[in-house]
Amino acid sequence: METLLEDESKFKRIYKNSIITNEDRVNCLLSRLLKEGLITNEEYHMAKPIGSRPARLYDLPKLHKPKENYPLRPVTSAIKTVGYGLRKMLRNRLKHLRTSPYVIENSFDFLNKIKSSKNMDKILASFDVVNLFTNVPLTFTMDFILDQMYPTCAKSCLQLPRIKQCPPVIGDIFMTHLETTLMDRLTQSDVCEWYRYVDDTFVVINKDANVNNILSILNEFHPSIKFTRKIEDNDKLEFLDVQPTFTGVLTNWNSDVPIQYKTASIVSMVNPALNICSTYKLLEHEFNEIRRFGLLNNYPLSFIDTIIGIKLSQHRNKTITKLATTTSSSSLSTTKTAITLIDDTNNDMKMDKSLIYQHEKERGHRMNWSNFQIVW
Repeated sequence: METLLEDESKFKRIYKNSIITNEDRVNCLLSRLLKEGLITNEEYHMAKPIGSRPARLYDLPKLHKPKENYPLRPVTSAIKTVGYGLRKMLRNRLKHLRTSPYVIENSFDFLNKIKSSKNMDKILASFDVVNLFTNVPLTFTMDFILDQMYPTCAKSCLQLPRIKQCPPVIGDIFMTHLETTLMDRLTQSDVCEWYRYVDDTFVVINKDANVNNILSILNEFHPSIKFTRKIEDNDKLEFLDVQPTFTGVLTNWNSDVPIQYKTASIVSMVNPALNICSTYKLLEHEFNEIRRFGLLNNYPLSFIDTIIGIKLSQHRNKTITKLATTTSSSSLSTTKTAITLIDDTNNDMKMDKSLIYQHEKERGHRMNWSNFQIVW
């Protein structure tokens, strides 16, 4: 972290508190923009700084990297800083420049997209940016933004003061511009699919693709930005919150904290399992893992199973409600989630009342109850 802060091209030591001065400057600018009708009253109150404080910089070790040398991920907390509200306003104003078919919102969005992929027999790779937010070329990106926002204005009219810090929205716009510019070349280099979350990418490439060539294309875009690569290992590739950083340590059951905290410890594991697992076998495995971690932290098994049952019921009801908006009532009456369907089938199979029994009888198909797929 000290080495990072010693880079004077990105960080500058301040010997006096300039927060009040900067706050007054921003407020004067916002007042002028409001009077000229360039921003709305809502945007003015969103961006106006009051009681600002310095940003806080800390780092988190990347535990999924090689253990002999854990790299650090710098994190800047900008909450209540002078430009915090201004960044929120700009994020909304520049939203159209961040729109990209390659961006994913979260792991659930990624799962929905990757499920429909027809390229899962190919190679998985990841090309990640090294310290994106401290290396984004600000002048380059700001010129691009101004060209997009004011295409008919002369260059001499678009001068901006030099800025040191990169708001996340600027980094996101830079990456979107990079993808849009290079995607044709990447596709010609055997890139089949490309998904990005901030600076992490999940890429599907052909088996005979030249990975070094793809890496060179990315690194040639701008000298300030460098990419690293990673190829799948045993058909696995770490991405988003599936990286092996979970230690299994929860809020201990015997600790003196409100029951809501203990409930949240289990719920935070159950919800992703329900939303991400695509087969009953995987879901059953995750539930068993949740029970194991809970027991290691002295949680009663009955407490864990109760939460699993409640969340499973809520998930089932949510699924049926979602189906009701797109399914006719006649077909909805016979539609149930896969979990409930198993119990009904086991109870009704001998009485010839189950629709699955009728299907088996008419088509001669046998169901694999230990590893069926959840299709909604």
